[in-house]
Amino acid sequence: MLKGFCLFVAVFFFSASAKAQQQRIYIANDDHTDYMWTGNEANYDSVFVKMLDYYLNQVEATKKNRSDFQARFNCDGNFWLSTYHKYRSHAQFLKLIEAVKSHHISVPLNMLVSTYGAQPTEAVLRGMYYAGQLERQYNLDFPLAVSMENQTLPLGLSSLWAGAGAKYSWRGVCACATKLQKPDWATRSFQIYRCIGIDKSGVIMKWYNQSYNNTSLGGYAETRMNHKSTDIAFDLGRTVDTLSAICNTSKYPYAVAGAFGYGWDDLQSYVSPEFIRAAQKGTNEKRMVRVSNEQDFFEDFEKTYPNLPTETKSYGNEWDLYCASMNETTAKVKRAVEKLRTAEAMAAIVSLTERKHALNFTALKNEAWEGLGVYWEHNWTSDGPVKPKDRAVWQNKIQQHISTYVDTLFKVSASALANQLQRAEHPRFYVFNALSYERDDVADVFYDGEKNIIVTDLVTGRPAAHQFIIKNEGVYLRIWAENIPSTGYKVYEITKGKSRQTTSAAIFSNGYIENGFFKLKFHPSGVISELFDK
Repeated sequence: MLKGFCLFVAVFFFSASAKAQQQRIYIANDDHTDYMWTGNEANYDSVFVKMLDYYLNQVEATKKNRSDFQARFNCDGNFWLSTYHKYRSHAQFLKLIEAVKSHHISVPLNMLVSTYGAQPTEAVLRGMYYAGQLERQYNLDFPLAVSMENQTLPLGLSSLWAGAGAKYSWRGVCACATKLQKPDWATRSFQIYRCIGIDKSGVIMKWYNQSYNNTSLGGYAETRMNHKSTDIAFDLGRTVDTLSAICNTSKYPYAVAGAFGYGWDDLQSYVSPEFIRAAQKGTNEKRMVRVSNEQDFFEDFEKTYPNLPTETKSYGNEWDLYCASMNETTAKVKRAVEKLRTAEAMAAIVSLTERKHALNFTALKNEAWEGLGVYWEHNWTSDGPVKPKDRAVWQNKIQQHISTYVDTLFKVSASALANQLQRAEHPRFYVFNALSYERDDVADVFYDGEKNIIVTDLVTGRPAAHQFIIKNEGVYLRIWAENIPSTGYKVYEITKGKSRQTTSAAIFSNGYIENGFFKLKFHPSGVISELFDK
């Protein structure tokens, strides 16, 4: 009895050990989108739809295969889904959604491959709103988020992704058009790790050392060993062998490895059968090779190796700064993002009594969310097939979509809120605070009435300090507004009478700005050339 029991335990341990030692290799067909670089809008509208039709058919044709050898495809941005929804029937779109649910088509939270370092935080989050809408509407989950090709990665991006629901990301860089040196991407401290922000949240990051170029491990087309392959399945087999060779080494002490990305800079690619053949041929008693949706790799890796190293590090900005080449256009987008907070806060208050108020702007809103998801698309250099002029026209169009929604929502909501206020004998205006804390600040309102006035805070009943200023070639009444509630407003009333206006903070004369404490002189460039401390 005792001998039999010992024999059973020995066999059990042997089987578990053998399974633990088997390599698990994942190869993912991820098409890199060089939007408005490889092709224009019309080109990509057509390509997105054709490629998704193709891969959906491949999924259907291989559904009886063993799970590892079924067709899978990864879109590198949910703009693919948006385009497919636009040009295909609702029934066809629902078929695509089912493929996402079954994990045969995978999609990240980001709309396109973007540069992130010069984006406002709020723009990054709003650029993922379309994915959030799909998640709620169709009970989906998008655990992936990516930032590709650009050699740099800003600190904090992983926290924003994690806050939006992402768990995983993979990096592949171009190793081109950069001031960085090869060691920066070829000899990394960790090739898979927890990429953590200052707030201790983040994602699991796969960022392999780049062994050769951007069509090798560490590039943005990792599975594509040969740019112009005549035998794609054979070359994918070489990728499998390369992954197998790095497993259980000092630089990669893991038995689970994955290579993602095939599309490279091609406008389109149709290579599903080749991935399946490579997985079938590469699978043996020592290793399992799976056609991956990327998510399955991370889930396996996280379960097998839960104690990963962590890294909290900024890789700086490089391509991220290209948006400054259209300085005013980019500034308009950033100003719109700031203004949007106030527009939405006013709209929310108006909607408490006018339930359908925000619904009037759904189409404009969706255009704006899409715009914030694509405006920072990474190909700002416009040195590809698409001409710089065409790229500039596209950027301006996206900016206009964003600004039009914000300006419209702001104007209509401000007017609607004013109309909800109680009518009175004397002129009234309100000062709105969109921030999450009570604040004091100056507030300006266009004014063409009498100058002998009293401006009364209707909450306290006390006069508010005021003065008249000239700006935008018009006269404005400026008041000092105190204790404006968070996400709320105060109403002020203007009546005739004499009140003490605030004195000017400073006087400008003969090139000097002067008050009771300081006297300054500015050079025409804006530099302070003289300073007197009284």
